[in-house]
Amino acid sequence: MENNKELCNKEGLHRNLKEYYVKNNIDISKSLLPLTFHITHNDPMTDEWDEFEKYFNSHDEKVYIIKPGTNSNKGYGIKVCNNLKDIKEYTSNTEKHS
Repeated sequence: MENNKELCNKEGLHRNLKEYYVKNNIDISKSLLPLTFHITHNDPMTDEWDEFEKYFNSHDEKVYIIKPGTNSNKGYGIKVCNNLKDIKEYTSNTEKHS
């Protein structure tokens, strides 16, 4: 099926659902969509990183699951972090994360 990555992988599905909620003025925080940030390889200073950093600094929970995004499955490469320095370092040294 053409463009099946837009619905058949977690990143594509999340991106499309988030876009749908935004276009239809639906509050994402009240949806079943889990809070997710996509941070691009070797560029932790993107808009998405800024959004994550604001969230991180404004919430008490400090345990985050970092998953490699592209071409990963079966739990390979997943890391649990509880501080911004480790998250930034891990996302800067590997492929796209979510």
